[in-house]
Amino acid sequence: MVQRTPSYIAALQEVDPWANFVNDWLPQNIAMRINKWKAYLQGALFYQYCTRYPDSAIKEIKAGMFSEVSSVMGREEFDRHFTPPYNPWEQRLCLAPGGDFFRPIREGKATMVTGHIDHLTENGIQMKNGNHVEADLIISATGLTIQPNFPFSTIKVSIDGEPYKASTHLIYNGIMISDVPNLAFIVGYTNASWTLKADIASMYFTKLLNYMRKNKIIKVVPREDPEANVKHENFSGELSSGYFTRSGDILPKQGDKFPWKGGVNYILDLVQMTFGGFSTDSLEFEMENKKTS
Repeated sequence: MVQRTPSYIAALQEVDPWANFVNDWLPQNIAMRINKWKAYLQGALFYQYCTRYPDSAIKEIKAGMFSEVSSVMGREEFDRHFTPPYNPWEQRLCLAPGGDFFRPIREGKATMVTGHIDHLTENGIQMKNGNHVEADLIISATGLTIQPNFPFSTIKVSIDGEPYKASTHLIYNGIMISDVPNLAFIVGYTNASWTLKADIASMYFTKLLNYMRKNKIIKVVPREDPEANVKHENFSGELSSGYFTRSGDILPKQGDKFPWKGGVNYILDLVQMTFGGFSTDSLEFEMENKKTS
């Protein structure tokens, strides 16, 4: 495996004794909720630990990685392949179920090369440090690029005759776009399970549609209040990954305050977007040829 930059990789146990205990002794609907919240809180606490105490987290994560390969890899070689140039959760942290990523290395079925690729050759890959990696077959697993017309992808969109330009808009609650009518989409969390945000978005969409149906509303548009002094920031999902930094000028922006800043904290989103009544903050409605906001 050839990699340009190492990553933090944590081995996740395949069997959770606590989950099995809860499943065996409690009704399924209760056990499911308990295990869901246990999994979320465990991940959220670990995320906070990594971001608040990065030096300690680095030692713990690297100790776990080294224990997976120490039988076949010395410390110097390990540090070369498993020392990322960033702190945990500044970029996404990888989970390997049962430590499956490390198993081929221990079994001698896989080796690692870390560095920059110079060019491809007839027989493999020429690295910039002078090393040559022999290869019969090369499978590319890099090059993630975020769509430049988010969230419309290849659809050409105009609003009131003006072409849509993503970078001039704000993301509303992580699921709508300012000045774009009747549009909602789903983007999951970068620091938690993707489906957690999908659940919240679905509940919010349902509340919005019910509100519109009840009040005979035909159009909803998120609008930024110029007097709110919302600071526009690049949308990054709280990460410094290259695919986000490269896309700073083509993605919609996020604000520095709710409801223009969201989508990174499950509990806050859950409370603000699903509990209680439906909030019409920063939403403009059109009802029976009249506008209301």
